[in-house]
Amino acid sequence: MKTFEINNETITIEKIGYGLYILKGIGTSVPCNDSEIWDWCDDEENKEKHLAAKETAYRLLVNNL
Repeated sequence: MKTFEINNETITIEKIGYGLYILKGIGTSVPCNDSEIWDWCDDEENKEKHLAAKETAYRLLVNNL
């Protein structure tokens, strides 16, 4: 499980199978198969991909509200 923050919200991503993840945060959870979120959410080596992964996760959760 990985945890990160964006827009003053804490989001977790948990790997549940090959290429399958659960995103949790802002009062909801959503299944996801975007491995780039998993790969880059806690890796600041490439700042652009790091930010894009966090923003994508946030949008998926907001769209699920």
